[in-house]
Amino acid sequence: YLQQTNETTIITGTDNEKFLSKIKTMKYTAPLYLPFFLSQVIISERLAGNKDLNLIKYTRETVDTPDGGKISIDYHVKDLHDVPERLIVIMHGLTGGSESSYIKDIMEGLEGCKHSRLACVNYRGINNTPLLNSLSYHAGYTDDLEFALHHLSKKFPNEDMYVVGTSMGANIFTRLIGKRDIEGAESVTKTKRITEEGLDSSTIKPLPNIKGFVSISNPIDVPEVERINRGKYLNKYLLMRWKKFVETHYDTLKQDPRIDLDKILSPETNCYRKFDELYTCKIFGFKDADDYYQSTASKPYLDKIHIPTLFINSLDDKLSPIYNVDKSVFHTNPNLSLVLTKRGAHCSWFEHRITPEW
Repeated sequence: YLQQTNETTIITGTDNEKFLSKIKTMKYTAPLYLPFFLSQVIISERLAGNKDLNLIKYTRETVDTPDGGKISIDYHVKDLHDVPERLIVIMHGLTGGSESSYIKDIMEGLEGCKHSRLACVNYRGINNTPLLNSLSYHAGYTDDLEFALHHLSKKFPNEDMYVVGTSMGANIFTRLIGKRDIEGAESVTKTKRITEEGLDSSTIKPLPNIKGFVSISNPIDVPEVERINRGKYLNKYLLMRWKKFVETHYDTLKQDPRIDLDKILSPETNCYRKFDELYTCKIFGFKDADDYYQSTASKPYLDKIHIPTLFINSLDDKLSPIYNVDKSVFHTNPNLSLVLTKRGAHCSWFEHRITPEW
């Protein structure tokens, strides 16, 4: 009686019977006592503080980027005597990192994949990763991820690579695989992708041979995310996280004359649109917030994805407006599959016992 019937819709163009048999078992039922998206978000935040996050142990590698920055990669292998055959790369959300409870939950779940090495790429300034200058990251910034994937491929050449992206990390990787060819995969609309970026094909290096991608709670339509959250709790929450990032790296960021940190941190900056106008657009050269949101959406790249990709979304997720995406692309592109629940939360689907999560 604590459960409510909940539709789980599966849309796919694949004819892979083994894969289909797996995703057809993905049925989710939301608890009656957490009927709304926000209630699950709040519970998720509260329970995160009660979890034993020390069960997942990391080994860190800090990597210099070509432009003088630094990213960090945290590795986890459950059995140190095991010889990994696959590498699963996990991308975190807006201001998360490998220390976040939802990333460690994913790590814990993936420990059941035998002979696997798990790696979480931390963006600049996240989770004690140094921020050496004002160039950090944004919702569609693919440069550091592309560099990290090439680094990992070179470091572990004999391990098949898979990617799991959560929230912003899913959006970034979706954009990346829509723009780039992948070694060993069939090239699709290559000329169009290169033309969009204004790049010469001779300067573009194909991505490593990535075998598959799982996208969890992908923002996918960034302009719509901003529109539906204006004046809402989640807008204020995201703004709070960004301001905390600026406060953490204040001494580094104050050296950039393009940004006014006092104005950014003032009460007058009371929504993340204003924050993006004052910070993100200045750092990365976007004309304004609308230009930024339009430029970073992964929605236009869905038909260009050419590796097996599974999207997992909830219809009531206010940070992932999947309702605004034409579902026909999941039928026409044989590489795409969508598992869509009627209810849930952002990167978290609680079941009737609260734990474990779906």
